[in-house]
Amino acid sequence: MANYTDYPPGRTVLLNDREYLYFGGTSYLGLQADPEFRELLIENIRRYGGSHGASRLSNLRLKIYEQAETRLAGWTGSPAAITTSSGFLAGQLLAHYFGNGPYRPFYAPNVHAAMLSGSQVAYRNYDLLEAALSDYLAANAPHGTPVLFTDSTDLSGKSYPHYKALKNLPLQQIILVADDSHGLGILGENGGGAYRSLQALKPKELLVCGSLGKALGLQGGVILGEAKRLGEIWDTVFFAGASPAPPGHMATLIAAATLYEQQRGRLVRNIRHFEEKCPQLKGVSHMQGYPVYAYNNEQLTSFLAAQHIIVTDFPYPASGPDALTGRIILSSHHLDTDIQRLCDSLNTFFSKPGT
Repeated sequence: MANYTDYPPGRTVLLNDREYLYFGGTSYLGLQADPEFRELLIENIRRYGGSHGASRLSNLRLKIYEQAETRLAGWTGSPAAITTSSGFLAGQLLAHYFGNGPYRPFYAPNVHAAMLSGSQVAYRNYDLLEAALSDYLAANAPHGTPVLFTDSTDLSGKSYPHYKALKNLPLQQIILVADDSHGLGILGENGGGAYRSLQALKPKELLVCGSLGKALGLQGGVILGEAKRLGEIWDTVFFAGASPAPPGHMATLIAAATLYEQQRGRLVRNIRHFEEKCPQLKGVSHMQGYPVYAYNNEQLTSFLAAQHIIVTDFPYPASGPDALTGRIILSSHHLDTDIQRLCDSLNTFFSKPGT
């Protein structure tokens, strides 16, 4: 059931004049309700305005975009970066770019919809994907270089940081394209995301894209990769014809560097606190050091709502019947008392017979 509110959620949300704890959404660093972050953003919007009404290829350009891209490249460990108006557009741009010419796309299990275009379907499991790639390469790849689209994070245990499933693939012959929307800002060295971990797998080539609107709290997307490849993408009609991210958001990306690190430290602390207080969560999937705990249990969602705790629970379009629709999501803005209340409720629920 959808809940409607007139107030942006933070650690709490107001529904029907009643305050609920909120453990949902993707504001992992708690910035959408953070006063210091909001002031930075407002200050930069005052300076740059709410949007930039020109192509990035225009003969008049704002320096702040390339400054933000230099910051993103250095932070993530990528040789270069270009920004877009959204993470979804970044994924679609790459799907469109590699959907033509001397390339053959393949789609890993659970790949995000942002990486798909047209009627493509992801492989159900990695065994099928591995067999398909092997068959294709054995046939001398007559239709071009294989390009594998995948997510940098999932809760299967085969993803970040060791990428057990990807290690079984002939990556040295594959261009790897990964969506890191849910890793940027919270995973990797200094929160720089998954680029370094994926590069360590030594694929033929690596591109990483993602949203800046989740942990980083800003409207925009990014593509990371080699400067030559990004230069080719820069010159596409797809990139040239799209409006860029708001320039004030790009300025805030640079200005908030210290705040990002502080909030990431708080998130790490909250994850540890939660896992100490809730050591047994039956039927819940999670990844070490990650603030998302997924499940498929409507009774749990309803029970938490009765305790005035709202979590994320909705079926994603095209998700299968076994999809984990429920998400308990920790954020940097949660207090120790919030986490204790959540754990008390979870421990009560899982102590009941039959759960």
